[in-house]
Amino acid sequence: MPFLYGILMGMLQNNDEPAETDVAESDTCAGPNEPISVPTDTFEAQLLERDGITYVPNSGGWDQVSRRWHHLAATICAQLLFARNRRHNGLQLHNAICFLPCGVSERVNDYLHKLGLTSSRRTAIQALKTLSGHAAEDVKAVMSLERSPELIPFLCIDNLDIQEKVLTVSITDCSMMFHGTWGYVQLPSKALLDSLEKSERNLGAYQQAVQDVSTMQSNPSMFLPSHNDKQHYYHVMTSQFAEVMEEYVGFVSDKEGAISTKPPVLEQILPEIPTVFMLRLMDESDNSAEGIAQVLESIQRQTGLTPSKFTSRLQPMDGDLETIQNFNSLRDLQHPSSYPEHSFDNIIFQLGGAHTLWNIAQAILTEHMGDPSNKNNLGVWQSLEALGIPHDKVIQKKDFTLMLQQIEQVHKATLLHCIRVVMKTHKEKLVLKPQNKPTKMTTAEWNSTVEKWTIPTEEWNSIIEECYTKFCLPQARRDAVKDAAKDAAKDVSKDVSKDATKDLSKDAAKENQPRTPDECLENVGGDVSGHQEP
Repeated sequence: MPFLYGILMGMLQNNDEPAETDVAESDTCAGPNEPISVPTDTFEAQLLERDGITYVPNSGGWDQVSRRWHHLAATICAQLLFARNRRHNGLQLHNAICFLPCGVSERVNDYLHKLGLTSSRRTAIQALKTLSGHAAEDVKAVMSLERSPELIPFLCIDNLDIQEKVLTVSITDCSMMFHGTWGYVQLPSKALLDSLEKSERNLGAYQQAVQDVSTMQSNPSMFLPSHNDKQHYYHVMTSQFAEVMEEYVGFVSDKEGAISTKPPVLEQILPEIPTVFMLRLMDESDNSAEGIAQVLESIQRQTGLTPSKFTSRLQPMDGDLETIQNFNSLRDLQHPSSYPEHSFDNIIFQLGGAHTLWNIAQAILTEHMGDPSNKNNLGVWQSLEALGIPHDKVIQKKDFTLMLQQIEQVHKATLLHCIRVVMKTHKEKLVLKPQNKPTKMTTAEWNSTVEKWTIPTEEWNSIIEECYTKFCLPQARRDAVKDAAKDAAKDVSKDVSKDATKDLSKDAAKENQPRTPDECLENVGGDVSGHQEP
């Protein structure tokens, strides 16, 4: 096979440079004589590729073309090996396992199986059964009492809805929705466990801490920002103003003396790949107190522990807000109970990082959304509509990333308006700075354009400082409330004056109208018959 691989690579390369259409445009193209980091052994290359999916930087040029040639030659060799001996099925088994959950039909899979690109569907299902058996044994091993007698590894669960859609609906066949739960076991970092005292990471310490909450004293200073927090807030806001100015307003003359566009780094978590073991997909749903009880019972069975052993250690779990509420309802229903497997006192639920960020972002966006039915309301919906974003499609549970991106767009638009107010250009037509040099523009014209849009560093920093002082300090909020009250009072006075003017105009119009004889006699105190009142 190495000989065949060499023949295929030689035929593909043909000792010539690749065509211009094959070579991607890149400034860092590798030369034709530079070595490419591709294994010469075909079997070694296959083992490296089957070991896992990795993402490598694409340098373009010769490197990209050579990688494509190598992949094509290695695939042809794998097809020939599989056609000669079905036991050489590394590539085919990998493709079959990937095609099955991706929804590839059995007819297409059979066609690819005849071409030697995939294994049969029966082989793929058998391989998945073998893998699931090994995964179940791994979960029992990591959850055993001998491995972690005090603290169980973290459990993360979430609901999963699967729809079986039937195109041709009949009485017996129709679309159905299956509600289930999936989850995984995550081993805590050894560095994290070493940083904690051993006496404080057990079930007794947790229960004692819960009892001490009722007598714990809380001071307002615990919830107020410290001096370091205020400094960090200042650097974050000024960096955001600087980023918006650099993107839309103009160029800074000297970047070294300008305010940085990158805020200071927070305390970061070590970027280590966690050790995760997947749980078996559970048919039980966590959308009720009864459902979450069934989910916990299913997890207990998968760990291979008895109910008493499963509840003898502290069990931290992650879930969404609805799951936590259902679990608290279940625990309230079974309280008090002297049996640990009924009271669930060993389980502590906490919101996951993504759910916490989503809840905070949704609360902020909902608070500032405003009333779209009132055209005079100046909520966020006005900014969203101005940016071309439908306000009724912003708050979505299924696309958390899109919601954050739209919040970021509104925030950038708000910062840009603040900058234009400080620069006293908010009443002029918005003209954004040129981002890149147009292809038809000469270098001299581009340099003159950049010079026109360049702002001195001192003026650049002063604009950002004034924006922070005018819009981001607590005094700025109080001034905004006072200005709003003054504007409201002016509007009320204008409305009152308009109403008074209308009343006076109505009275004057009545006085100018001709009067009847009865009205004239009423004014002089007489009646129509000519007798005066005594």
